[in-house]
Amino acid sequence: MSRILGSEIPQEAIEFINKENAFMVLATINCETGFPHTTPINLVKIPSPSKIYACIARGHQAYENIKHDGRVMISLLAEGDIALSIKGEAAIIKESMEGNQHMVGLQIDVIEVKSDTTATVKIERGIEVSQRSQKTPQLFRAIYDELERF
Repeated sequence: MSRILGSEIPQEAIEFINKENAFMVLATINCETGFPHTTPINLVKIPSPSKIYACIARGHQAYENIKHDGRVMISLLAEGDIALSIKGEAAIIKESMEGNQHMVGLQIDVIEVKSDTTATVKIERGIEVSQRSQKTPQLFRAIYDELERF
């Protein structure tokens, strides 16, 4: 059963995300239809339990949605039985990232963190991905480094 943990991200989740191998789902409110809109994200750094820095593509619908309405929710499912929903208020803080001019920097101020673990299932692994290009590690490194400088 879900339970509210408060307004700070637990340390184990921060450590997992800051290892740069976490893939999450960002939910925004579609500015045209009013329906939820989801976007996978992985370029994320957490400098403190109540703040998240992330990067998304400027051409993606999530960018337009956040410009219109900053209310967001992030869902994280990760090894170690981590299942969290993070409610926050997002703002675009950088229109063009140095590491990739087509990406924008976000700041998400955490409002509420909810544990979504259940008594019936245990999260063994989160989202698993592979890279499509040999340029990906270089791109990701540049973006992660820039997020750390925010």
